Parts: sequence; structure tokens; C-alpha cells
Amino acid sequence: MATINDFGIAGLDQGMILHPKHKNRWRVEFVNLAQEPDSGRVLSLNASKTDLPHLSKQEVAIHRYNSTVYVAGKHEWSELNITIDDNVSNDAIRAIQAQEQLTQHIIGVEGPWLAAKPEASLYKFGMKIISLDGGTAELATWHIEGCWFKSINWGSLDYSDSGAVAIDLTVRYDHAYQTIATYSGGQGRATGGMAT
Repeated sequence: MATINDFGIAGLDQGMILHPKHKNRWRVEFVNLAQEPDSGRVLSLNASKTDLPHLSKQEVAIHRYNSTVYVAGKHEWSELNITIDDNVSNDAIRAIQAQEQLTQHIIGVEGPWLAAKPEASLYKFGMKIISLDGGTAELATWHIEGCWFKSINWGSLDYSDSGAVAIDLTVRYDHAYQTIATYSGGQGRATGGMAT
């Protein structure tokens, strides 16, 4: 007969269920965006959706007499898509425009037009995507390096839609790594305060 303690998977860890991370408990931080601290804070406050990093590797085939084996080749990080809510004070679009002026001068009001930075390190920025526990405790952090905006979609306007205007950013980056916080909670039981 099953009891209330028979959660989990028999033979692995019966009675233990770990709480999942929630998709809506996170924050993103932009590091050195537009070489101004406030620009990164503004985009962080207006971010409403983001991808997490995706790593893929090329496969290299090694052919032998009557067989083929495969080994890992070069790795590549996929692009990140981030949605930023536009706001009536124009803070978000100012931050994006300031970053773009560093990359290549194409959307500002002052010249010189189409001027590009001589080194990528002069316009690239960093990001941190942090999973939260619902409060301020950080569960895990993705550190993303060598970022730049590959594409910017300023959204659309529509008289029949009263929803918010959103800006879709595609971020290309060079490298990512994850730091993981150590969980030190609970008694490992799904039911918490058991009466035994």
C-alpha cells in the first residue's frame, strides 16, 4: 500500500522531490553596455524574455578501413534572443542606440556616418543571466562574454492592438560559462514537516 511518503522514484531517492526552477524568476544584467552603467541597468529593468545559451559542436568523421568514428570538433554558441519592453520615457531605446553608436554609427543624429570602431573590444559588452529562487538568492548564473547586437527589431504599431511595444534583440557572443550556487536547504523530503 502506498503512503504519503512514497514520492520520488523507487530505488533512487524515495520521498525526495526537488522544487524546479521557475522560468519567470530571473534577471539579466548587461555589463559595460554603451560603456555607461545606467544603460545596462535600464535594459535589465525592461527585459521581459530571454533565451539561455545553447552550445553545439561540429562532428568530425574519422574514416578507417571498414568503419567511421566521430569526434568532437569546434564548438559554437548559438545566438540569444532577448525581448525588451519599450517605455514612454524612451530609456530602453536610448540605451540600445548608445550601444549601436559604439558599434557603427548608423542611427544617431550626429556624425560621422557609418563610422565603425577599429577593434571589437571597444564595442562588445558582457551579460549575466541569473536564475533566482523567487527572492534575491541566486541559483545559477550564466556569464556571457563578447556580446554585440546582431539584429534589432524595433517592433510594430497597430491601431487594433493595445498591447505594449516590444523590441526584439538578437545577441551574438563569443563565449559563455555557468556558475552554480550550492543548495543548502530542506530535509530532502517532499512533505516537509512530517508527523513521524
